[in-house]
Amino acid sequence: MNYREAYVVDILRDMISFNTVNEPGNEDLLAKYLGLELENLGFEIRIVPCGDYRSSIVAFKGNPNGIKLLFNGHLDVVATSNNWSSDPFTLTQAGDRLYGRGTADMKGGIASMIAAVKQLTDERFDYTQGQLILTFVADEELYNKGTHSVLELPEVKNADYAIIGEPTDLNICIGHRGTSRSVIRVNGRPCHSSKPELGLNAISIMSHVIQAIDRHNEELKTITHPVLPSPTIAVVMIEGGEKDNIIPGHCEIKFDRRTLPSDTKQSVQDEISTLLDSIRRHVKEFSYEIVPYIYLEAGEVSPDSLVVSKSMKAYEMVFGRGAVLRDFSATCEQSLFMNQGIDTLIFGPGHLNQAHVDDEYTTISQLNAAAEFYYAVIKEFLA
Repeated sequence: MNYREAYVVDILRDMISFNTVNEPGNEDLLAKYLGLELENLGFEIRIVPCGDYRSSIVAFKGNPNGIKLLFNGHLDVVATSNNWSSDPFTLTQAGDRLYGRGTADMKGGIASMIAAVKQLTDERFDYTQGQLILTFVADEELYNKGTHSVLELPEVKNADYAIIGEPTDLNICIGHRGTSRSVIRVNGRPCHSSKPELGLNAISIMSHVIQAIDRHNEELKTITHPVLPSPTIAVVMIEGGEKDNIIPGHCEIKFDRRTLPSDTKQSVQDEISTLLDSIRRHVKEFSYEIVPYIYLEAGEVSPDSLVVSKSMKAYEMVFGRGAVLRDFSATCEQSLFMNQGIDTLIFGPGHLNQAHVDDEYTTISQLNAAAEFYYAVIKEFLA
């Protein structure tokens, strides 16, 4: 393992040791740790709070009058179970694999970005042609408070191009589906469970809603996009009833509707309302309430954008073959940057299949390949 390879592993080891499970997040200490590391690499640092013990870090280096290239990653991770084979907050190596919560999603991507700028610092790269901006943010996994807060900084929202280091398995991804999540609540009429005919079973009513959503998911498969998969909808949580001897008087579900760029927040809400209204025709005393709680729109960047063409050139230099442009299957913050006029793509180490799972891992080889790619992209834009 050479010096750069050891450096990226050491940075990732330190990052994994910070428990930044969202909620509550507690990203503040990790942001400040990275701030010290980046200050040592010659960056100007800003810590941007977005809640109690929650902060993002923004780092600048180079000529602010030239091209502004932004790298983005998130500091928070999802919760862990008790089924891990090792401590999820201690980096564990087994051959090429590095296990720990956030290794793939996506502290590994941040480690590769920092390794790339460390190499440039060691080479005394002068950044005369432009500015590199690093935004490592809190709260990506839930409400995007970190990115919303850093985008209020003029230096960030005036960036020209951006790359998000989500786990793409070292593929250049030019778009992602969005997500629209809501609660649906239905009420019944409770009674003694020995006399169900006297009540109205809210769980039974909700079963019609679930079946309608499942049928609608099949219908959504007919909608296509040049790059992104078809939209989907799925019931992801259910809760109902009061006690095991009472006909349930309430039931609620949560659903996740994955969206395309043609969808809007209002169009999805109207779609679900129409779907539920159709149930009234065959379910007596049916009433419902929809409570949206998360919406992040889909994103896409033109294949003709400069960030794509320069990234494809860097990719060929690093990997010795042409890149195939792909979609990012999950939702990320590309759309937030695109809405600010910042052409943004997604590229990072690790496989999305390792995100949010027990024994999450990335590989040393992918971390180093991503660092080489980020290094080459910076030189393409700023040399």
